[in-house]
Amino acid sequence: MIGIVPAAGNATRLNGLPKMLLPIPDSTLFGETRRKMLICNIEHVVTGTRVGNLTFLQGLCDEKVELFEANTDTMSETVLRSRDHMPDPNEWVCFGMPDTYFDDENAFCKLHYALIHGADVAVGIFAARSEQHHKLGNATMVEHIVELVEKKAAELAAAALIAKQAAE
Repeated sequence: MIGIVPAAGNATRLNGLPKMLLPIPDSTLFGETRRKMLICNIEHVVTGTRVGNLTFLQGLCDEKVELFEANTDTMSETVLRSRDHMPDPNEWVCFGMPDTYFDDENAFCKLHYALIHGADVAVGIFAARSEQHHKLGNATMVEHIVELVEKKAAELAAAALIAKQAAE
């Protein structure tokens, strides 16, 4: 199984400091994501990032992590470009967000387990706080995922909602 961690964001909300490099005890968010993937039998992690972040991330990586330059506009583009850097493009993929911290030490192990036991897709989700609505990518679930909204589309929807409220 291969891990993909897209890390090519612009870091606009933190004035250029990539969220993946935020410190947590004994590591960074990226380092913790990578560590949790590797302890769950994810043999190789592919990470696309902006050229300015390559040097920072290289110091957090070992031979099991492949970094590549990804000056992309959306997370989807970065993930698709990651496929070009996978040793085997037919391998199962475990996808991790470099700016999300899971309290559960075995979060990726649970996703890995679901995939090797027949799941087509295994998704680890969390509830968004009300102040996060229209600011993050979102997934709407009923019994299964019924809608996905990318962050860029969510930001556009939020801008349209603000404009509508201002006009009323």
